[in-house]
Amino acid sequence: MADFYGLKILLLLAGLIELAICQKAQSSGNFNTTTPKCSYKVIATKYGLRISISNLPPTTVTISYKEQNDGKIQNMTFNHSQNSTIHNVTSLKPCTIYTVTIREHDCDIQGSNNLTTWKIEQDDITTNTKIMRGEICYSSLWDISEAIQDPKFTKDTSRNLCFKFEPNDYCSNVNTTFEQKTCDNPNSTFTIITSIPVELFMDEKKVDLTHPQVLPAILKWTNKPVHCLSKLTFNYTCRGDNKNEFFSAMIKDNDTVLPEMEPFTAYNCTSRIYGSNKSFEKTANLKIDCDLNVLDLQNISWSNESISLNWSPEVKKCPNTVLSNIAYECCCTNKMGWNKCNNIVKKQCNIHNLEAFTDYNCFVKPVKYKDKPINNNGKQITVKTAIGGRYIIQTSYSDVDR
Repeated sequence: MADFYGLKILLLLAGLIELAICQKAQSSGNFNTTTPKCSYKVIATKYGLRISISNLPPTTVTISYKEQNDGKIQNMTFNHSQNSTIHNVTSLKPCTIYTVTIREHDCDIQGSNNLTTWKIEQDDITTNTKIMRGEICYSSLWDISEAIQDPKFTKDTSRNLCFKFEPNDYCSNVNTTFEQKTCDNPNSTFTIITSIPVELFMDEKKVDLTHPQVLPAILKWTNKPVHCLSKLTFNYTCRGDNKNEFFSAMIKDNDTVLPEMEPFTAYNCTSRIYGSNKSFEKTANLKIDCDLNVLDLQNISWSNESISLNWSPEVKKCPNTVLSNIAYECCCTNKMGWNKCNNIVKKQCNIHNLEAFTDYNCFVKPVKYKDKPINNNGKQITVKTAIGGRYIIQTSYSDVDR
């Protein structure tokens, strides 16, 4: 029994000694119970930066990165967890210094938080030709907003750099130079060559034609793709109401004269363009009405039974040769409504078998071009036949539109 009690006393003493040792270790700082502090490391990667975070419990992390050149601060928020401790910030500018910090958490930086991004490689650029919009765009996971200095490029809503084709771009190679002025590497500038085939021009919306509105008729092709002319066939055909009112022309130049086009004639004109096993056409209704006027209407002889009128014709929007095919109507009417008319092609009109000493309202008006009726302003004059002698009294002039 004495031995049993002795053993219990020895065990109790051992426990007291162990407790004393632990308390001493804790009071002296040799027993570490603190949690490791959060830290993060930043490295440059393709398209941007990579941030690795250690010793941070699952939480939401906001990373701030400031561009050194303009001082602009941007933020990006991530869900941090044990399975997601590495976070990438992309779409940054190449060869640019960024300062990275973690907000809302007291984390120490391992190494430097000021890093320079990589330079762009040519393989980092994607070329996209948008046929319907007639433009070419370059995109990248880099921010390339400052990589192209050409002012014709614009940034679209997707951060692509795009430019619309000019007529001279079709059937040629477009050279686009990407400059990285912030890069120390002299080989950081490169040029992408993009071929613009004739197929991209084969859309009726891309053909800009100005149809003639005066004579001589000239068709203007204002956006002719000069490098594609050997690969395109452009036929312009116009048809009028009559079978003989037809002509066709091959269009090669910016301005094409259409000598067969007649005035006062309604045409339906079709533009047909063929190229690269494709074709399309556009139609337009055209009619060129010359502006005809009767000037200086006057009597040139006097009688008690006739009136002889003379005038000077004027034409606008058409050449003077049109006047040789103009027919005029010449009429004189008294107050009782009795009238006498002549249709003539000369610039002089004689009205006979009139009553003596009677007021007549006389007018001259263009009424036909060849066999086509026309409607243009005329001129009116009021005259009085003689009593029986040879004199005439002119009282007034006015324009007439009948």
